[in-house]
Amino acid sequence: MRDIMLSITATMLLAVCNPLVTLAKEVCKGNPRVIGECFSVRGRISVYQGYPDIRMWWVGTKRIFGIAGGEGEDEEIIPENVSAKLSDVVFVFGDYVVCPVSGFVPGHMQWVCVESGENLRIEGTPRRVP
Repeated sequence: MRDIMLSITATMLLAVCNPLVTLAKEVCKGNPRVIGECFSVRGRISVYQGYPDIRMWWVGTKRIFGIAGGEGEDEEIIPENVSAKLSDVVFVFGDYVVCPVSGFVPGHMQWVCVESGENLRIEGTPRRVP
């Protein structure tokens, strides 16, 4: 019983300390939450404080996408090759295919899921880590 409790505690601690551990394995294209055609963007994905904690900037624009969650709502739909590179001290630039989960409203963040990411390049952020 003690081993089970320790295992559960360790799992919960990992999930709380590193939310990226719980990233979903759901698909983006074909997801019932997708409301329109998927499209390609050159973007920069990073982890932020606040909601949503994973966002994408569409390079060359002022548009910001919030990366949508799956069935559990707290698990972002993002490919493994991208999520493996994410942390709060890097930007992950790449060529992404995203699918809209919410409509476009000028001046507001649009929700998307990420179908794929290629040509990934990691850059450090100017954020200071204590």
